[in-house]
Amino acid sequence: MTNFDVIPNRQNTSSEKWDGMKEVYGTDNLIPLWVADMDFKTPDFILNALQKKLDFGVLGYEIYRDELTNAIISWEEREHNFKPCPEDVLFSHGVINGLAFTLEAITNKGDGVIYQPPVYGPFINTIKEMGRRTTQNPLVFKDNKWQINFDELESLITPNCRVLLFCSPHNPVGRVWNKDELQKLAEIAIKKDLVIISDEIHQDFCYSGFCHIPTATVAGMSQRVVTITAPSKTFNVAGLKGSCVIIQNKEIRDKYKAVQSAFHLKDIGIFERCEMETAYNEGSEWKNELVAYLEKNRDFAYDFIKKYLPRAVVTRPEGTYLMWIDFSGYGFKDSVELQKFLVEKAKIALTSAPYCGETKAFARLNLGTSHAMLEIGLNRLKNALEG
Repeated sequence: MTNFDVIPNRQNTSSEKWDGMKEVYGTDNLIPLWVADMDFKTPDFILNALQKKLDFGVLGYEIYRDELTNAIISWEEREHNFKPCPEDVLFSHGVINGLAFTLEAITNKGDGVIYQPPVYGPFINTIKEMGRRTTQNPLVFKDNKWQINFDELESLITPNCRVLLFCSPHNPVGRVWNKDELQKLAEIAIKKDLVIISDEIHQDFCYSGFCHIPTATVAGMSQRVVTITAPSKTFNVAGLKGSCVIIQNKEIRDKYKAVQSAFHLKDIGIFERCEMETAYNEGSEWKNELVAYLEKNRDFAYDFIKKYLPRAVVTRPEGTYLMWIDFSGYGFKDSVELQKFLVEKAKIALTSAPYCGETKAFARLNLGTSHAMLEIGLNRLKNALEG
């Protein structure tokens, strides 16, 4: 059993989460619960595999091995009941790289691309940087749950706006989209000829009572979904830029491969290959232990906020290790005022709302740390709000 209560000291290790706070917040005297990586040590079976490669002493060019594709397919089938064909599995240097390549492959400059804020910030920036038009389909908070506005989504789809960037499970609101929601999305996609780029990097983080359903497995969706995922969140190896891009539609797949070839970026590095193959072959038990620990952190944080921060609005995440909190009940007029308070009074670093395309007094809390560190951060927040 892994002891997730013990975390390494990441200060002065070039950690963005720890050593990057001063640049972002103006000080490093904060509890860092912002950047979406975890403070837990990468599992030993991955470190040992990487060390074995280093010990061999030659880090030259490698040919592609079927064992890597087989490991990915085996993981998807075993963990998520998704079995793509070997030819469907491609790669990218991170989820956003795969997203950008897909947009380049299937859209033109000036085309609209739909996204659903609040959402992972690089979605928004990538659409703009690629010269495409940002088209918002905001999630709605109804019946104490974040939901998709399906009627609005359908109205936004046109011949020049027929791509949706979908986040499943959703960062930052923590939704695990259920079968009914995904079927409704499929109905709209089929009716309006919508293509979905589905970021499923948080696929392995689902809590009791919830199950991730890959978007591509929904009836009628396999030929209109590009699935992008990675072991980086699950096994805390985000510094290794290797992601899987699964494209079952041959026409889209060939266009994606052409973009990769044009930029000479179809391959990932030897360490990315090593950690990905090892993680997906050996990581199920460790992943289950991790999710059980995170679920305890989730429950503690949710109960703490409901008890000690009664004017905050929060939902219990169904998946991910992120929590989206509305602080407007405490009188903060916007995200700028809230962020100033969090930094100067609470001494805690949370991801600010504008990163997720929101200007109101929301912030994102990262649960991926030791219980003790999380408790310290939440108590700082409680004491500052009481003061």
